[in-house]
Amino acid sequence: MDDIPYELWLHITSFLLQDEIWALRSLNKSLFSIAMESRFQTVAVSLNNIVSKEYRRKFLRFNDCNIAMRVHELAYYDYAVTDFPQSSKTSRRTRMLLYIKRYFRNCVTSDKSLAISVVANFKEVRYVKIKFDYLRGRIFRESIPLFHASLLSSIHLQSLSFSYPFELMVTVLPPALFLPHLSSFSMTLFTLPEKTEVDQSFLDTATMTMAPFLNRHRLTLTTVELNLEPLPPTWSMVLTAMSTNFNLSPLFKSLDHIPHLQTLSISISASTSPDCITRFLKIHSHTLRHLTISMTDPEISTTRGVLDQLEATLPFLETFVIQYQYDSMHLAPSTYQEVTLGFIRRHASSLTCLRILKSPHSRAQFLTLLDPLVSYPRLRYLKMGLQILTPEMLDLFTASLPDLYELDLSIHYFKRRHTSPLEINEEYEFCYEIGHHDYHLWKLQHLTLLLENKGRRAKTSYGAAAVAEAMPFLHTFNGITWKQFIREARSVIDVLPQIKSDLPRTYA
Repeated sequence: MDDIPYELWLHITSFLLQDEIWALRSLNKSLFSIAMESRFQTVAVSLNNIVSKEYRRKFLRFNDCNIAMRVHELAYYDYAVTDFPQSSKTSRRTRMLLYIKRYFRNCVTSDKSLAISVVANFKEVRYVKIKFDYLRGRIFRESIPLFHASLLSSIHLQSLSFSYPFELMVTVLPPALFLPHLSSFSMTLFTLPEKTEVDQSFLDTATMTMAPFLNRHRLTLTTVELNLEPLPPTWSMVLTAMSTNFNLSPLFKSLDHIPHLQTLSISISASTSPDCITRFLKIHSHTLRHLTISMTDPEISTTRGVLDQLEATLPFLETFVIQYQYDSMHLAPSTYQEVTLGFIRRHASSLTCLRILKSPHSRAQFLTLLDPLVSYPRLRYLKMGLQILTPEMLDLFTASLPDLYELDLSIHYFKRRHTSPLEINEEYEFCYEIGHHDYHLWKLQHLTLLLENKGRRAKTSYGAAAVAEAMPFLHTFNGITWKQFIREARSVIDVLPQIKSDLPRTYA
């Protein structure tokens, strides 16, 4: 077994669960190394538990050089389940040192400092994530040295992800910090509601801390994500919610050109000037390949002023994602569609992935998107919402996107040609008609079809079951294998023949 190459063992273990790999670690050196890498590649630290002596005592086990060298991702959360290494048998010498420590505490390094030294020993860390909503004063003060040790210990650090109140950024980021290999930076911004003078505070943080940090790393950065924490969906929580309506204009004005920027994710608030975002997109138009725009404020229902002012196209744009925080029917007829769909049509030749989230499209807007005069030769992944779905619309998918690999649809109704207040559901008629359509020439491999109505989401509906029956060539349907879906939906599928035979050919 020792003659088997390491790469082959790596491929074999890719089919196993982490616990199964761990159980095989004693078979040979290759499996031991793979098991250690799999288990200790990511270390999650619970900030609210780090003040506990028992937690710090267990955390010291990561100081083993055979473990520390395998840690590549370090994540800090409010609360997290930490997978501690097993404790080794305590030697007589160690027991003696512990005995001495009890009586001569002032002569032995505190376990707080030892925890910092453990983090500083993670020399191979590539990714650091710090995410918390609120920490009590003592916990936050004791966490600062850990954050600094994480950012300063590894010269290989490539990715940073922050999500915490922006006022704390000055404290968390060491002054003049420079990471020579940093390629990805993600920041989710919010503040707590009891804070006063938020606008001025954010202006100071954006221009004096965030922008200088990004400008120092502009030559190595390829991914920048500047997102606003979304408001909660229930209006009763707004009074206690985290404020997110920040003016990002000063931040975009302060940013220099990032020559290798390929991935950009930004959130647009009501107070942010569209001109600043448009200018930033223009100067990076020849490098951007992935663009995500999120509308985090309920007052915003249009990209007008951003995408329509972007005269220059993004010639290498492959992925475009636009997302709203509230799935509102009034967005469908809003003016946002004119600008957004126009932007999509202009970049149809280069797009490989398109996601239009939380905005149900009418049939007319669907026809605008899949206009026969517009070709999407490279599009492989599409996710969008529809007010209605008919067999003819599925036919248009197959005709316009014959090479589509994955399709994710959320719909409100099947067919529904009636517009009476009774909201007549014509799902049974859809099931009858879909059986007379042939989709075998379609290269689609993965389909998700969710029926969303009145806040409910159904994965196994009559319409979804009929579509699954009409497309036996699919690999997966609604997130599971096609065969598994057919087995789980058997009770629904068995009813379909009776529905089709009893279906009236016309409606009154």
